[in-house]
Amino acid sequence: MTSWLERRERGWLDRVPKRTRAPQPVPPEEPKSAEPDPYGVVYTPLRCPKCQSKNVKTYMSRPPTRYHKCLDCSWNFKSTEKDP
Repeated sequence: MTSWLERRERGWLDRVPKRTRAPQPVPPEEPKSAEPDPYGVVYTPLRCPKCQSKNVKTYMSRPPTRYHKCLDCSWNFKSTEKDP
């Protein structure tokens, strides 16, 4: 019996076809509408009121009030949601 090293040296691995993945089809993009989505949520980036940094973490949420902490200056503050 021959070892796998001897078989590898003879080139038997070179004859084995390599598996390749078939390219995945790209879904067509949906056309963007001019009017806003009636079910969407308006996102407003939150800034720290003390240092104006966007590096803010939400640590507690009790709707409609959320409590935040600025990761740059360690300032704690809260925000409230408004009805549209």
